[in-house]
Amino acid sequence: MVDKMKKQGQITIFVIIALLFVGAIILFFLVRTGKISVPGAFEEDPQRFIENCIEPKIKESINLLTSQGGNTNPRLYKTFKFSEDKVYKNISYLCYTPKNYITCVNQEPLLINHLEIEIFNYIHEEIENCFVSWENKMQALGYEVKMENLDFLVELEPGQVIVEADRIITANKKEESFSYDNFRVVIRNKIYDLAIVAQEILSQEGEYCSFSQQGFGLLYPEFRVEIFRTSDLNNIYTVTDKGSSEKFRFAVRGCVIPPGL
Repeated sequence: MVDKMKKQGQITIFVIIALLFVGAIILFFLVRTGKISVPGAFEEDPQRFIENCIEPKIKESINLLTSQGGNTNPRLYKTFKFSEDKVYKNISYLCYTPKNYITCVNQEPLLINHLEIEIFNYIHEEIENCFVSWENKMQALGYEVKMENLDFLVELEPGQVIVEADRIITANKKEESFSYDNFRVVIRNKIYDLAIVAQEILSQEGEYCSFSQQGFGLLYPEFRVEIFRTSDLNNIYTVTDKGSSEKFRFAVRGCVIPPGL
């Protein structure tokens, strides 16, 4: 009985070893023919290289957008400086009318889509530069590199910003051949969530001339909304995520009643 169990155990071990050996052979030929990519096979893994290269620019764009009312280069704005700011900033009006007594008009009814476009435009040149930098580095290491046209998109989702780049790149060195595509960079950030709150504020301002903080606080306890009234009767909103302390700031001008009337 004992001998029988030993023999069965030995057979099982041999089967496992045989399967591993066959799998290793298949993997070897797939890598050799370039049909699969092996992260880290290059001296510089392109996914990691592109991610590290473009991440600072993405974060820079987010910081600009959240501090300037959703625009990297505001056109309709209120110039203001809060006590925690080192310099004056141009804060975009997201709801605005130049007239007195009437409600404001929402300037960005598709705010999430607008933010995605702003980030896309801000990082477009830099992400191309990142690919070129990787290409130059690999060529210096003796690789022949080919890159197809770059196509990428920016998506805002709850709690994160996603940049996906679709670009096939191949690298050859002697008998080695590798290909990569579908690059993905994920930044943990609350800009989407903050923008959702901003949209609710803009909706109420455009309809009722004000924003109900009390009712909102019951529905969204994870956020804090602060309103600063400027000397020229504009409202500057600061929406803060309590968990991360991330902020989104924007200006509103509507239903203004001139002093003395």
